[in-house]
Amino acid sequence: MELWVSTTWREAVALSCAKLLLFAVVLAMARGAAWATAVFVGICATSVLGITPMLPTEFHFSPVGATLSTGEVLIKLGALLIVVLGPSMRRCQARRSAILARRLALLAHASRLPMYEASAANLKRPENAIEGSKRDFF
Repeated sequence: MELWVSTTWREAVALSCAKLLLFAVVLAMARGAAWATAVFVGICATSVLGITPMLPTEFHFSPVGATLSTGEVLIKLGALLIVVLGPSMRRCQARRSAILARRLALLAHASRLPMYEASAANLKRPENAIEGSKRDFF
């Protein structure tokens, strides 16, 4: 859309080159290049910081254009959050999975013990179901 409103061929070429470079950075980032992630964060952060202060003025002169710019800012901000917070969220998920695996292993080990069978039989009675499960799990 921005290409259609370029007033000169130089603006159109500059915009096309910028879009191609951004695409190349995103492609390199998808392939796992650490430098590309840093460049992508820099590009998105600069764009968000450059566009956001001008949105009120743009709303005054062109509400449709300002709405599109707001959408662009929100998408870039979302991309920033995913790229920056994504690895830490994956580490948290891996840690939770490891804790769950340990608990399941302990539960599987406890199910082979003779006292578990007695408490499992005790759990069949409704009045002991909650207390028995707490005692066996922890």
